[in-house]
Amino acid sequence: MAEPRQDGAATAQRIRTRFADAVVDGGSFRDQHWIELRADRLLEVCAWLRDEPACQYGMLLDVT
Repeated sequence: MAEPRQDGAATAQRIRTRFADAVVDGGSFRDQHWIELRADRLLEVCAWLRDEPACQYGMLLDVT
């Protein structure tokens, strides 16, 4: 089965909707999207990104 193609803008919006109280900031530039989260919510959000059928992320690429 092919893996779903991820849409960064859609995923960022899902995070903002589902975890509004955890989002500190976010933005986009040249089709690169980012969300800044409260540190104490990072694992919860990452687990959701992995387990949510609409997301199915399998790897974390960048944490700064």
